[in-house]
Amino acid sequence: MLQNSSLEYAVNYIYSPETKEYFKEVVTTYNNGCYRACTVVLYIVVLTDLMLKLRDLKELYQDSKAISILNKIEREQNDNPKSPRWENILIEEVCKNTSLLSTVDQAYLENLRNMRNICAHPIIDDSYKLSPMNKETVSSLIKTMIESILSKPPYLSKNSIFKEMILDIEKFSKDYGDKEVMILHLKEKYFIKLRDDQLLELFKNLWKLVMLCTTSECKDNRNYNNFVLAHLLGYRNSIIVDRIKNEPDYFNKIEDECTLFLVEITSSFPELYINNILSPATLSKIDVAIKNDIQAFAFAHYKSDDIKNHLSNVSSRFSLEVSNLGNSEIYSCMVIFNILRKRAEQNNLIEDAHSFLIDIYSHACSYDKANLIYAGIILRNMQNFSENNLTSLIECINSNGQIHGRRDHESEKEEIIHIIENKNFNIDLKIYNNF
Repeated sequence: MLQNSSLEYAVNYIYSPETKEYFKEVVTTYNNGCYRACTVVLYIVVLTDLMLKLRDLKELYQDSKAISILNKIEREQNDNPKSPRWENILIEEVCKNTSLLSTVDQAYLENLRNMRNICAHPIIDDSYKLSPMNKETVSSLIKTMIESILSKPPYLSKNSIFKEMILDIEKFSKDYGDKEVMILHLKEKYFIKLRDDQLLELFKNLWKLVMLCTTSECKDNRNYNNFVLAHLLGYRNSIIVDRIKNEPDYFNKIEDECTLFLVEITSSFPELYINNILSPATLSKIDVAIKNDIQAFAFAHYKSDDIKNHLSNVSSRFSLEVSNLGNSEIYSCMVIFNILRKRAEQNNLIEDAHSFLIDIYSHACSYDKANLIYAGIILRNMQNFSENNLTSLIECINSNGQIHGRRDHESEKEEIIHIIENKNFNIDLKIYNNF
């Protein structure tokens, strides 16, 4: 990362703003050729950075390990204010009880400590000369410390990450919070602060919670947990897919009642199905769900030749089963639309995607179903309808008495007219007697 970077530029890689400020002294001593002083200052800055990381873990996450370490250091400094023993306590405790340093990072820090000891407590040889400290050695120490420690965020302890995150997801789930806002929150609080091994462990635990757990609490939060699971798979796709391949026994244990959520995952990541990354038994379970469940059928766009055909196939099946549409099916319709929207836009099929929504609405078979579909599907997307889409929507309303005959029709009509006027669409409303 820093092989060809100047020290001034390398500062940009440092995570903590406070550490960046302290690091200026490292740069100054290095540029002035004071390599022994630079090594000592670098060691101090690294220890300070570890203390700052522990402070963040304490204040932001109430991490028990960080709190314990900081308390030990405070006691040691109070009991022995002139002793440097707290430095050893810090390094030993961080290495033993936190996820801030990997095994390799620990080795690098031990090397820096040894070099610092040589510089701060010099050994004079028979010729009364200090042990040399050259520019190349110090440059290597600096860049290694930035890459291995200073550039990294305060990683949470493994035991606390999953528990804390699940509690955060549960809060959003109970409040029916915005899922995209939830992801931004989780990404800032957790994902960007996890090493790959931690992220994989988090994914495994969440997979188990979504695909195997059948308690009432798991059921209540499964929708939101699965949304996070899909985001994690997209966030670090290659390493997670490799883990799924390498641990087939773990990732192919799926409770029957959880299969729909696996199909939803494959909707965003069809390679799991298409490339046979999941086991034959799991793929067969998915096929059964697609055949028997309209929501699973809607998710499985990879079973159709292309997006346009899939939209048509889903629309046809929805029209046959529209009397069974409830909140969960409306949710399914919106999820599949959002998944396909980007691909539809890339293929200039966004008008077809919107037509799919209107077609669902056209088959409303009761006032209640019409209200449900309008509020859950049409109203959320109507601002993006083309002139052809809005014309189709008006024709749909005009020809279906369960839509234009309901009490909410007048307010719906005003909303549609408002869009037509704002976009200057040329639609002759006079020819639609029931609109």
